[in-house]
Amino acid sequence: MSENLENHWEKHAKQWELVGQPLRPSPEDIDCFSAIVAQFSDEHGRQPLTALLLGVTPEIAYMHWPENTRLIAADYSSQMIRAVWTMQGQPGRLAISSDWRSLPLQGHEAGIVIGDGCFTLLPYPDGYQALARELRRVLRDDGLLIIRFFVSTAEVTTAEDVHAQLLAGEIGNFHIFKFRLAIALQQSAADGVWVGDVWESWNSQGHDIDALAAQLNWQPEVIRTIDAYRGMPARYTYPTVAEVETALSPWFEPLAQYNHDYEFGENCPTLVLRPCGG
Repeated sequence: MSENLENHWEKHAKQWELVGQPLRPSPEDIDCFSAIVAQFSDEHGRQPLTALLLGVTPEIAYMHWPENTRLIAADYSSQMIRAVWTMQGQPGRLAISSDWRSLPLQGHEAGIVIGDGCFTLLPYPDGYQALARELRRVLRDDGLLIIRFFVSTAEVTTAEDVHAQLLAGEIGNFHIFKFRLAIALQQSAADGVWVGDVWESWNSQGHDIDALAAQLNWQPEVIRTIDAYRGMPARYTYPTVAEVETALSPWFEPLAQYNHDYEFGENCPTLVLRPCGG
């Protein structure tokens, strides 16, 4: 991956504890993940399972896994591994630094591949397809790909609308605001949105952070997490669910979609896909 992504995740690692839902999975998301994995395990006679976690999302790492699960977490950023992975040395738990598009796993080694928002920093459609191709290589023919995607929907919202809703107290937390603003700034999935442009849009409003925090009863340090976006040349992409499925279609076919009830949950569906030809 590029130096831009490495710099992005270095900044992200430094403020990980300030990042909240929906940019991190909620209990509802984890319940959904756990139920899907448990059903898969039951259907396969609770045989030993190798699961690949894309990233080191602690909520997923520490969720209930079937007995005899070997969990391998792969993250490009060694900073993220050091910042949030606390399972190193535990039997059956391993974190490795790796480009997801060239994983040090054997073909068909994993029964489950799972992740949270992990396609968002990839260009659409080429990056999505490159990752899908590699995940198909490492996933068993009868395995599952379980990903919470960050997507756009048919609703059209402008950046001006999002800023107005922020001041009106209509947005539940600052992470939802960042998420909504990024999607509003995107013209298409192929274009994506430059992360630095999200900060520029925010900065153009000239907010007094302490006053805004007091007005909305938010923590000033959480609002300041947007400073990690300043000047950042990485790009986020938010395709629709249909566009995701189209990009992945040579390697995966949709099996189920779980929509979530929390605020902005319609933009965070969990998709379950199975390998084509499996």
